[in-house]
Amino acid sequence: MKKILTVLFVALLLCGCATNNKEVINNDEPTTLANPMVEYSSLDEINKKVGVSIVSPGVMGKENEKYFVIADKIAQYDFDLNGYSWTIRGAINTEEDISGIYDENNIFEPGQSYGMYTNDFYLDRFFDGSKQYTIVLTGEGVETYSEEDFSNICLELELIMKWHRDDPIVGDYEEINNPNTYLYVERVEDEYVLNINVNFSDLESYTYSMNATKQDNKLVYGGETIGHYVYDENYELITDEETAVNYLGSFEIQDNKLLWNNASDEALRDYAFEKIIYEE
Repeated sequence: MKKILTVLFVALLLCGCATNNKEVINNDEPTTLANPMVEYSSLDEINKKVGVSIVSPGVMGKENEKYFVIADKIAQYDFDLNGYSWTIRGAINTEEDISGIYDENNIFEPGQSYGMYTNDFYLDRFFDGSKQYTIVLTGEGVETYSEEDFSNICLELELIMKWHRDDPIVGDYEEINNPNTYLYVERVEDEYVLNINVNFSDLESYTYSMNATKQDNKLVYGGETIGHYVYDENYELITDEETAVNYLGSFEIQDNKLLWNNASDEALRDYAFEKIIYEE
C-alpha cells in the first residue's frame, strides 16, 4: 500500500513555514497573504468564511484543535484524539475531491458518498446539496483503529452536517387527529423537503410533496406535487395518478408542531402535525 500524500503546500505550511506567514484571526478580515492557508480561531469563523457547517464530534479528549481556510475555498478543522490525527474539510464544491488524499484507492465521483479504510488512512466523504465534506483519520498504526469507532464518529457528524438532525424542524410528525397521517421533514442545505402521507383507508391514500424555505415562523412553499393511489381488495394498485398544483402554501411552526393552515385543499387546512420524539 503506498503511503498517502497530503496536499504539498499544506504539509509545508504546517511543518516548516515561518510563524509570520500564518495569522490567527479574531473576527477581523485577514489581510491578503501569499500563504493560501490562513489560520482562524474557531469553527464558526471558518464555516462563515467558506459557507459550510463543519461541527466537532461529541467525544472527550480532543487536543491541538486548529482551524484553517485554504485558498478562501476550503474550511479545514484539525484535531488529535488518542494519538491519531483527524482532518475534517468542507467546501462548496461537488465536482472535485477536497480531501487532500492522493491515493489510487481514493476514488472520486461527483456527488457520490464514499468511504474507505487502508493501512495508511481512513476516509469518509458525503454531500449536502452543493456542499462537500470529507473526514480523514491518519497516524501511526491507523490500520488498528476500530473501523466501527471511525464509522460511528462519521455518522454522528453526517447526521448533523448532511441530515441536519440538530435542526428542530427536521424529523417525523404524526397528525394529531388522524393517526394514519404522517409528515416527514428533511433538509438539504437551507431548503426543507416535506412529504405527507394521508391514508383515508387501507385501499386509498394521497401523498403531498413540497420544497419549502423558512420565513419567520413559517415554512413557505410554491407548489404541491400530489399523488393519488387506489388498491383493489387484493391490494393490487389500480389507480396511480400524480398532479402538480401551483399554490403558495405554508406551515406554521408552533413548538413541536407544524400547522398546515394554508394547504391547497381546504379540507386539509386544520391538519396539525406533532413531532414524534423517539427514545434513544
